[in-house]
Amino acid sequence: MSINKELTKCTIEIISLICIVIFTYPVMNMIRESEGARIAEYYNNYRASEVTLYYEKKANLNNLQPMTEKYAINNLDYSVINVINNSKENKKYNLMLTVEKNSTLEIDYVMININGTTLKLSDCYYAEDDYIKYFLIDTNMIEKNSINSNKIYIWLNKEASNNEQNKTLNIHFTILNKINTLNS
Repeated sequence: MSINKELTKCTIEIISLICIVIFTYPVMNMIRESEGARIAEYYNNYRASEVTLYYEKKANLNNLQPMTEKYAINNLDYSVINVINNSKENKKYNLMLTVEKNSTLEIDYVMININGTTLKLSDCYYAEDDYIKYFLIDTNMIEKNSINSNKIYIWLNKEASNNEQNKTLNIHFTILNKINTLNS
């Protein structure tokens, strides 16, 4: 009789766990979706049907120095960021430069040149969360089954003081498919 009680107890526990999982999953899914809508929907680099981003060449950004645009373009190392569309339709994407908030370099001094267009990074500010500031550096359309290559230079504006040289700038590039979800 004791074995039957133990079997019944185990069966009830298993059924209870299954019920908890079944009822918790939709609630967790709703929470995850609402958080994703507030933060951003990122393209998945592992799905061939979506737009993906990869670094073909990553510049070394140690010891950024104040300089002119001309000097920067002619002498600095640059990054090459490729955006690939393996889907069966044309896609619009937003190329974002993200700066970690633990960076110590003053963003007002950072300049960026993407495909021949020079921008002051602070003018590209879009949004932020607890850890990252987002800067919209390019919006583009990519045709199906094609690659958009982006050549990107980063340097300090010539007005920056030499004190900025030893500060850190922790950046990454990412693409977003719906920029309006970042601030909602």
